[in-house]
Amino acid sequence: MQSKPKLNETTIQYMNLLTNTIQESKILTTSFELVGEIFLTKNNIGNKSPWSLDWVTDNSRLQNKAFFSFSLDRLTIDSKLTGFMNMGQEIGDRVFWEKKWCVLRETQLKIFNYPSFEDIVDPVQCLNLIYSVGPSTVTTNGAKKSFLLKIARPSTCEDVDRPSLRSKPNFVLDKYFFSSDAYKDFQKWNSEVKTIIDTLNDWKKVIFVEEDCE
Repeated sequence: MQSKPKLNETTIQYMNLLTNTIQESKILTTSFELVGEIFLTKNNIGNKSPWSLDWVTDNSRLQNKAFFSFSLDRLTIDSKLTGFMNMGQEIGDRVFWEKKWCVLRETQLKIFNYPSFEDIVDPVQCLNLIYSVGPSTVTTNGAKKSFLLKIARPSTCEDVDRPSLRSKPNFVLDKYFFSSDAYKDFQKWNSEVKTIIDTLNDWKKVIFVEEDCE
């Protein structure tokens, strides 16, 4: 009985942006001959063809250019954070605060009145960071140090006097302030939210570019 030929494997190294570590993975060695190469990064993966190659062989017919495209169908963000936060919303010229139970899962920040409500009722607010407009920013409201989230949503009949987004007139902007009683908790939440929004921006998964209301 003949044994199957062993497939040749090679090891590649890549940077895991979620853990910020170098990782390795084994892939099958190709039988094709290398004629050119280009380095893919988070900054150029959305570029359109033709691509300028970083290196080609002397006898390559590519002439330093290649036509191909890449797309990221799904971006998984492993984010899990829960705890009480003080959530503030602007009414007129003032910010009014309420203590809420916050649950951050992947790109969704769900707001509940109490921890026991998390598994039995819908959240009173659900902020999807995919719809964030610009980065989270640290600000000060009175004695509270907070971070500000700007989230776009479709306008309703109750938003007659609300300014709309420049590029999307049927969307308005809501502002949410978040602070914590303990500064270390504030730092933890602010850092996690900032990392998620930065990652979404890096991989071009946010719906809106940064813009102001009209």
